[in-house]
Amino acid sequence: MSEGSVPGNRLQSLLSIIAIVVLSDLQPIEIWFVRHSSSLFLLLSNARTGLVPTLGVGLGLLLLSACAHPDFKYAARAPIALERDAISAQDYRLSPGDQVRLSVFGEPEISGDFKIIDQGYVALPTIGRIEASGLTIGELRSVVAEKLHAHVVVNPIVTLVLLAHRPLYVGGEVRSPGKVDYEIGMTVRDAISSAGGYTYRSDYGKVFIRAKDQPAGQLYDLRNTRIPVHPGDFIRVGERYF
Repeated sequence: MSEGSVPGNRLQSLLSIIAIVVLSDLQPIEIWFVRHSSSLFLLLSNARTGLVPTLGVGLGLLLLSACAHPDFKYAARAPIALERDAISAQDYRLSPGDQVRLSVFGEPEISGDFKIIDQGYVALPTIGRIEASGLTIGELRSVVAEKLHAHVVVNPIVTLVLLAHRPLYVGGEVRSPGKVDYEIGMTVRDAISSAGGYTYRSDYGKVFIRAKDQPAGQLYDLRNTRIPVHPGDFIRVGERYF
């Protein structure tokens, strides 16, 4: 065997190792290979010139970078999903970042727009802080009315509406990644459109969605064009192969 050739069994062993690691840690496999296809191609090309050390070290570095990449956390072991539950305005649970508008009849000094802070509270005039996170808008209205009745106004007429949801975030292969304002009924395609649409490298077939405060996300099949998004979601559009 010439000095510039690579033993077939050694190259096959290296590729087998990388396949086992990728398949054991990531699902689906293209999450890793799409991100690093160009680097892998270069390493394999170098391997044909006899640079076995370069191939081994390079593949090891690619594996480390794959594990560190944000997509690693979104690669759920569950199959690609086609459906996701939507959120109705009545059932929506408030969370930090949401903004509400309070109107108390005959009490303009109490009325106004208020934001739920990171600790989950909303601070209202005269009645102080109320824990709002996790309540529906109707439940919060009832709590506010009870506190006003007990301390400020007898039988208050209270109107409370959700003025603005906390935003969601769109990243990856979109033209304007970043924060996107949420609206009830918004789909993942609406969110991608609000982020400027796809780039020329986008994978149009699937997308990662990680819900707020969740350690891992889910891969969704975009053949279903009505996949809903939720406030606080992080959406990532991946790259396609070619």
